[in-house]
Amino acid sequence: MDFAADKYQKDLARIKDDIRESYNYFEENYKRFNEYRKFVFESTLSQSDRMLLQALERPQLEFNIVEAYVSRILGEFAKQKPSVKVGVANPETANPMTIKFVEEHLRSILDDRENKHKIYEIAKDVLSGGFSAAKVYTDYTSEMSMTQMINFDRVFDPTLCGWDPVSKYSHKGDGRYCFEMIPKTKQEVKELYPKLNIDRFTYAKNIEGFSWSYKSNKNDIILLVDFYEKKKRKVKIVQLNDGRIMRNSEFKKILDEWDSRPFNDLLLPPWVVNERYTVLETINRYRICENKVLEYEETDYRLLPIPFVDGNSIKLRPIDGGEMKQVTRPYVYHARGAQRLKNLSGISLANEIENTVQHKFMIKEEALPNQREYLQGWKQFQKPSLMVYKGYLDNDPERPIPDPVSPVPRIGAPAEIVQAFGGADSLIQTILGNYDGALGINDNQLSGRAIQKAALHSNAVVMPYIVGIMHGIQRIAQIYVSLMPKYYRTPVTLPAIDDRGKRYYVKLDRTNDILNFDDNILNVTVEAGASFEVQKEQTFEMVKELMQVSQLFAQFVNEKGLDFVLNLLDGYGIDQLKEQVDGWVKQQEAQQAQAQQNNPEVMKQQLEQEKLQFEREKLQLTHTLEVMKSQQQQSNEEMKMQMEQVRSQTELARQQDKQQLERMQAEVDMYNKQMELELKKLEIEKQCKEVKDEKTNME
Repeated sequence: MDFAADKYQKDLARIKDDIRESYNYFEENYKRFNEYRKFVFESTLSQSDRMLLQALERPQLEFNIVEAYVSRILGEFAKQKPSVKVGVANPETANPMTIKFVEEHLRSILDDRENKHKIYEIAKDVLSGGFSAAKVYTDYTSEMSMTQMINFDRVFDPTLCGWDPVSKYSHKGDGRYCFEMIPKTKQEVKELYPKLNIDRFTYAKNIEGFSWSYKSNKNDIILLVDFYEKKKRKVKIVQLNDGRIMRNSEFKKILDEWDSRPFNDLLLPPWVVNERYTVLETINRYRICENKVLEYEETDYRLLPIPFVDGNSIKLRPIDGGEMKQVTRPYVYHARGAQRLKNLSGISLANEIENTVQHKFMIKEEALPNQREYLQGWKQFQKPSLMVYKGYLDNDPERPIPDPVSPVPRIGAPAEIVQAFGGADSLIQTILGNYDGALGINDNQLSGRAIQKAALHSNAVVMPYIVGIMHGIQRIAQIYVSLMPKYYRTPVTLPAIDDRGKRYYVKLDRTNDILNFDDNILNVTVEAGASFEVQKEQTFEMVKELMQVSQLFAQFVNEKGLDFVLNLLDGYGIDQLKEQVDGWVKQQEAQQAQAQQNNPEVMKQQLEQEKLQFEREKLQLTHTLEVMKSQQQQSNEEMKMQMEQVRSQTELARQQDKQQLERMQAEVDMYNKQMELELKKLEIEKQCKEVKDEKTNME
């Protein structure tokens, strides 16, 4: 593969400066991401903790309880479906079918139809590491296909991505650039770029906290960077009489197509009612390595394709001044100290148990028996046996051994260690805002409502992270929608999910105008859709109570709200139950309609309604005829005026033609008279010449 043109090589230094600045700005967050991911999922003991415990000869035990909280939230999040809403600022500028299909198609792509758990992995990054990153890209459907599909996925490693430090929105799409570092082995790079001299790389050069080329186990790794940068250009936009706003170049194409249409003189083409200059942004992609710009292309992206997915970060300025920086915080950020306290107290307690004093007696050396079988019992005193000792020194009755055996009382572990070990659990719960449902115990009875309220409180505490995830998903959906009218123009079949959760497919081709829209007019909103399980259970219980209180509400739920109630239920076969309920409801409606048709009173009411409908239609038709008559009269008057105008113009043209003809006739008559005079003059001159010649001959 050939490298990018030489004119783009000059951008290498600037791009590397941007990467350096972004990496330095976010370096602490990258380290915190890896540190807390390891803390939550691998080990709550750091390497220094293990070295200290080894030096103190204490057991290296762990009591990881923070992962359980993260796993519980992830488990609830896995049952949550994002709620997608597509709107438009001006409803007159968008096709309602477009809005409906785009919304249902987005609902399908966010439903993990490929079983890749993209959103779940993004949520895991945010809760355990503080942030994540995704990427929207296009790819061919297969190796032998010419059709490209739009996809999104979690990036390979969020710590290998960077964004413009001056961006202020949570998705960082308002920045000037973003990038993703792609580790490739030396052999892979050589296959991709055979002309690149990779032997000159040092594979040990450390640049601003990361290495452009380094060694990993036995492989030489080279970092390739996809750098996406915004480019701005000034263009002229126009507003047409039908409300459409487009570039002036696009309007000229419409006029050219209009001129080529048959019978284009019957209708007027659209015309410009307003125009101005604006600045449009395009996204260009550079692929670089340490010393070369490998590729350059102008992409179809309108938005930066690598959105940042924030958790619950905060921007802080150092006390001593300096640059304000963003601090990303995992969900267990403040629980780390309490987890270390749990480990320390548990290790201390285990150390006490491990080093429990094994003997229970103190015995003087002189009191030990000489016989081997008796002495063995004192060495293994925990085995049930007869304990024999000497009461006299050298068997001399006159030399008794005072207090030969004294029991040693066992000293228990300090109460503070036991209290700290047990209290660390409630401390972590308090820090994480994870309230214990056991607080609702009353007279040894656990209140189910108390458990639900406690779980709801826990969900509310974690909602800042859920909101951050939803904002990231919303940005992904916005980027996806901006690419749809550019890539889904060829015949393609796209999946969708309707409001009731049913999947269907729509085949799009040139005759289908659904995706022929301006990507600027659609607004995409993504929120936390179906509530957490506890919230769904609470809603279900509330509906049950309302049905018991109000018969009218119960009738409404039975007739109109079955779908709502069934959506609150989860379990094996619930989808089959929904389908059966739908069929049964349709059958009941058909039976009721048939019964009503056979009822004389109902038939009488239907006749009355049809009569009223006929009268309304008659009035509407009369009104329409009057309006048409008025419009026809107005049109006739306008046509009469136009005909009079045409007649007057024709008469004026005829008079002008007549005058012009008369003037031309006069000019012709004058010309003829002049010709006659010239002929007479010539005739006279001829006669004079003849007379003169005759006179000369006579002489």
